[in-house]
Amino acid sequence: MSTITPKLLPPTSSATNPPMLIKDLLESGVRMAGNNQIVYRDQSRHDYRRFQERVHQLAHLLTS
Repeated sequence: MSTITPKLLPPTSSATNPPMLIKDLLESGVRMAGNNQIVYRDQSRHDYRRFQERVHQLAHLLTS
């Protein structure tokens, strides 16, 4: 069985330190626009807080 060695790219001058994670993006959405709606093709609507709850539920299911 072979292992894959990741190719690390050097950070750009505009990169944040420490790097911004998906979790950080979700939390900033909740913090800045918690009650604003996310609308997907008029098929579903969630506010950022509810969206974050659903992402946490999915993450929990995937890691258990």
